[in-house]
Amino acid sequence: MDSLYNLKVIHYENGRYKVFSSDKLDSYYLVDLLYNQGNGECACPDFRINCWPMLRRTNNPQGYYIKTKKGVVINKLRTRCKHVEAARIYFLEEIINKIKNKV
Repeated sequence: MDSLYNLKVIHYENGRYKVFSSDKLDSYYLVDLLYNQGNGECACPDFRINCWPMLRRTNNPQGYYIKTKKGVVINKLRTRCKHVEAARIYFLEEIINKIKNKV
């Protein structure tokens, strides 16, 4: 299972990030965290095939991973792909570092 922390993320513009593919290191997907009422959107095949249809059906944002009795697994009801999750983590780290530097 890919770690979201191993995906390379670059801040592109307000709310948008370039998240590099874990399979093709020279290619990236554009992620917009503000789309879909903050659920985010990605140009990757997983988002288009699995996450977007689930979001349209449920309108209930679900993360990429869930905790189960067997440990952490990929959520079958997810509305976010690993690229959206990685961009969310990166965004949160940016915010925390800005706040931390002002305190």
